Amino acid sequence: MDLDHLEACCWPASQIGDAMSALAQKAGLAIGNSQLANPRSLPSGTGATPWIDWAAKQIGCEAELMAATFRELETELPAAYPALLRISDSFFLAIVDGKGSALRVLMPNLRLRSVAICDVCRAIREPAERAIRTDLERLVTEAEMTASGQAKTINFLLEEQLGDKRFDQCWTLRVAPGATPARWFEQVGALKNVARLIGAHTVQYVLWLVSW
Repeated sequence: MDLDHLEACCWPASQIGDAMSALAQKAGLAIGNSQLANPRSLPSGTGATPWIDWAAKQIGCEAELMAATFRELETELPAAYPALLRISDSFFLAIVDGKGSALRVLMPNLRLRSVAICDVCRAIREPAERAIRTDLERLVTEAEMTASGQAKTINFLLEEQLGDKRFDQCWTLRVAPGATPARWFEQVGALKNVARLIGAHTVQYVLWLVSW
């Protein structure tokens, strides 16, 4: 998936309030039908954290900033949900959950779509890679390597130079401290399982009574 198609799955930064409200509702974290107003402007980078923290509290949950290195993104992102992931100053992904090599995201039309984690990671890394790729390409060209050798060398050098670069543009949503046990069950998806378990035992008990 190229960047244009990935951005089509994103929420504009100008609609971050709508994105958080919809995501929190989908994840069962919001209180009632809480609806956030969109900010007049949202600072770039981690400058958005104060507004995101404040907004999360308004709808009954809390936001936790996830930090990882570029090298760790493929392993960290599948477990970071529900979350608002900033792939650029202009766009956010609303991550509902993750499984295997894909993330399931909530789009502005409120439909769900799976996106490949590798495509998301590529979009995150691209600006930093672009800044040094030209110099690396010049270096391998002067070394008179084959085309395949050049590509492998460039990827290796990018990994070496940027692998430890810190990424801190992902905010996971959590049940607020002090919430009722029922809300904690909802977050981990346990409430429905408990209800099914109780129902199953009830049926077994009724069948046992009838058999007497």
